[in-house]
Amino acid sequence: MTNQQEHRRKFEIAHELGIPLHEGNNGELTSKQAGKIGGRIGGNIVKEMIKQSEEQLKNHLPK
Repeated sequence: MTNQQEHRRKFEIAHELGIPLHEGNNGELTSKQAGKIGGRIGGNIVKEMIKQSEEQLKNHLPK
C-alpha cells in the first residue's frame, strides 16, 4: 500500500467510525478516537505484510 493509499484509507476509516478527521491539525481528537483510526490502519498493514511474506515463501519453497 502506498503512502497516498494509506493517507486516503485513514480518512475513509475515520468517516466510517464517525470521527471528525480533517487535513491539518486534529488536536481536538481524543486518544481513543486517534487509536481507533491508527489501530485499524496498523492492523491492515500487518495483515498485508504477512500475506506478502507468505507469498514470497511459497515462491521459494522447493516443489
